[in-house]
Amino acid sequence: MTTPTPDVVSVSTIPELPSAQQYGLHTKANRLSKFIEWAKSDAAKADNVDLMYISDLMWMKEPGLPSHEFLIVSIAGPQLEQPTYLRIERDAATWFTLYRPHAKSRCKDKVTFAEAFGWGSLLKTGPHPSQSVASVGFLRNDIPLLKLVILLDVISKIAGIYNMWTVNCWWFVGIIWKNIVQLAKDDEMTFVLVLEEELAGLWKEVAGEENMKKWDAKKFGRVQGHVHGACLMRTFGDAKAKGKLDSWSNKVNTAFRKELRATPGAPPSPRRHHTSPSPGMDSTTPIQSTSTTQRSSSSPPRPLSSSVPAPSTSTPTQATTDVDSVSRLRRILSSPSLSLSKSAPALSGPVPAQSRSNATC
Repeated sequence: MTTPTPDVVSVSTIPELPSAQQYGLHTKANRLSKFIEWAKSDAAKADNVDLMYISDLMWMKEPGLPSHEFLIVSIAGPQLEQPTYLRIERDAATWFTLYRPHAKSRCKDKVTFAEAFGWGSLLKTGPHPSQSVASVGFLRNDIPLLKLVILLDVISKIAGIYNMWTVNCWWFVGIIWKNIVQLAKDDEMTFVLVLEEELAGLWKEVAGEENMKKWDAKKFGRVQGHVHGACLMRTFGDAKAKGKLDSWSNKVNTAFRKELRATPGAPPSPRRHHTSPSPGMDSTTPIQSTSTTQRSSSSPPRPLSSSVPAPSTSTPTQATTDVDSVSRLRRILSSPSLSLSKSAPALSGPVPAQSRSNATC
């Protein structure tokens, strides 16, 4: 097993590493390309980046009109005195793709490091504060940070563009979530679904399924992707936009698997020596070591404790036009003709102008 280089001192967070400072990483938003360049560098290798691993993924959203979805990723490692929290997201500088599902614009993919212990500085306050959607904790430390870096690099090369209907912030979060959770065994994850009642009602409308007891992190990711496709089919009355979305997703999935086969995996890190909070848990609450799905009814979200820094009020307004996924889809999927059977027939008939204007996925 690889051991830390003796001349590398422990640091509190990733931005304090010599290599991170060399590449100009900071607690403000960093371009995703800069983060990838750092993680793949010889300098980062000297700082033992290959020993860092993912401990938790947290699917978050900022409701409103527009709304925004993003991931918070908890990174730990033997050279880190405490977990480092990253906010990973896709944004855009323009809204012109609102009018065309096949239009492309420049995306603004970025990584933001938490300012101190915890992840309060990564959250938005105000009338539309950040909310937890779901989280997954990994019970083994065998998903290296470098695998996330490989995935982000693949996404940037294949779908490094923005369209508010297809390759938007919702898709970006989902494609990362689905590929990362596939790296873990089912009994090596804990899953917490926070928006249980809303998602249950929505999924019943889409697929006619009511039982959520068997949902896990992998099923949740598939549901989000399926609902995104249903939204596109209902909005545009055909499967063209959904087909384009599926094509991008399949290309990313295939290329990621290919890259993993071609890249020697980082060795498993030592057993977890940190605990990190899932959404709704404070920094003093250890992640439960059970392999069963954690229900939101038995684990209701709690406010962040005082030990976690207060959410920053300096988060800029997002330029995306991804409105709240649940309320949006309830409007779009209100038609009784919507059905997603295994054959997934194309939905016929135009969407009323009012629904179309609100159907930003």
